[in-house]
Amino acid sequence: MLSLDDARALITKGHASADSLKVNVCMAVVDPSGSLIAFDRMDRAPYGCVDAAIAKAKSAALFRVKTSVNMQRVNGDEPAIASIPHMVPLGGGVPVTNNDIVVGAVGVSGATNAMEVKIAEAMVAGYGVIPTK
Repeated sequence: MLSLDDARALITKGHASADSLKVNVCMAVVDPSGSLIAFDRMDRAPYGCVDAAIAKAKSAALFRVKTSVNMQRVNGDEPAIASIPHMVPLGGGVPVTNNDIVVGAVGVSGATNAMEVKIAEAMVAGYGVIPTK
């Protein structure tokens, strides 16, 4: 299980990544059930990114898959999955794993999709292995 200190550390890594990209984003960290542990909205981040970051984190936790995978599925042969509750078909949500067990997830919103994915993956890098499925 992610602790509050773990969640804060993940957000700190997100700040560093966002700063390097010169973007202002919202970052959420949730537990495996999708419940919020920690949240941060950087100065000048769009207000609309608050709910989006939380939704991406929740989706990654509940489905145990990066939300960018959902985006590929929706843009491919499975557009109907976008109608499943809590399924977010946009990049920026990444599960956090420990010994191949999902212990939570992060969500990032407020920049381009590619930047959000990069920041979310930087947040979890080193914590555990990022699932690819």
